[in-house]
Amino acid sequence: SQLIMQSRHKLCFARSSAQAQARACNTQSMENCEQRRSKEKQGCLTLPNNVRILVVDDDQFCLTVLCSMLESIEGTMCEYGMPQCRLEITRSATGEEAWAQLNSGSFDLAFVDVLLPGITGLDLSWCYKRHLAESQQAGQTIGSPETVLIACTSNIKQSQLDLSGMADVLHKPVSMAVLRHTLHKWLPRLHTGQLDISSLGISSVSGSLGTHRDSSRSMLMNTTRILQVEDCRIAASAVQNLFQSLGFWIDTVANGEEAMAFLASPRQYALVLLDLHLPCMSGYALSSWYKEYCKRSGRHAATIVAVTADPDREQCHAFGIDRCFPKPLTTEMVSNLVSQWLMHKSHG
Repeated sequence: SQLIMQSRHKLCFARSSAQAQARACNTQSMENCEQRRSKEKQGCLTLPNNVRILVVDDDQFCLTVLCSMLESIEGTMCEYGMPQCRLEITRSATGEEAWAQLNSGSFDLAFVDVLLPGITGLDLSWCYKRHLAESQQAGQTIGSPETVLIACTSNIKQSQLDLSGMADVLHKPVSMAVLRHTLHKWLPRLHTGQLDISSLGISSVSGSLGTHRDSSRSMLMNTTRILQVEDCRIAASAVQNLFQSLGFWIDTVANGEEAMAFLASPRQYALVLLDLHLPCMSGYALSSWYKEYCKRSGRHAATIVAVTADPDREQCHAFGIDRCFPKPLTTEMVSNLVSQWLMHKSHG
């Protein structure tokens, strides 16, 4: 009987979604117009590679808090001297409205409250995944990348998560550190603006001097070895793919003990991307050990960049960390980091 009720629920959902489609499209258009006007006034017009996020929650307080936290993360980039991570946020209060928005717009991420009235967040995810599967079976081309759906809840079983097709869980109450880490895991770094050589400050101007500088920087990119220390497999894979697409050699380890072995090996690393909250040994402890090891052994120390959900520049500097980047690590941040590093090395 429970399966029958669930089936009826899905059918009701499908019927109601068509009615909600028109209403949601009008709402979304109005919201997007307001967002664009606001950004035009601030001098940061919406760009094609913005990260589009859908936030779905019937509790207006929770909805407002989560959106405010996302906006705060967007603004933090300026404080750390990094390119702004542009988040285009759309709000929704019901599953029906969210379904219409998912079908009428292109979203990179969707934070969905599980306990929505009527159409729950799990139902929404189930129907979205079913819709994608049916479209693929019918040979229909999906113009935009699949939206990553993240469940927002205080408690959920893994079996429910797997059945619905949700990719991850953002546990309530939401903390800023956890939200940063979740974005770092799932932020679409590659398809939101592929980097090319020109974006790294490598000019294509002809001439002997320009050619020499370009070839020197290209050689640095091809011979530079980077070590990433990150215990989250999903985030580590995304960052590794990004640097590899730029032509860099990058090794990835999951904890401080492995990192110590790699850093003490004959390999010469030029850059270390370091998560501070590692199992067993913290990133702070690893940085202190590495800087002391380099002094004792006479080795040249690599540049250490902390990539953390709890950015604290003063504490990072106290432990010998050269730069501190707040999560999420975006394509623009990588471009900025690599451009500065290549410029420094080419003049060094």
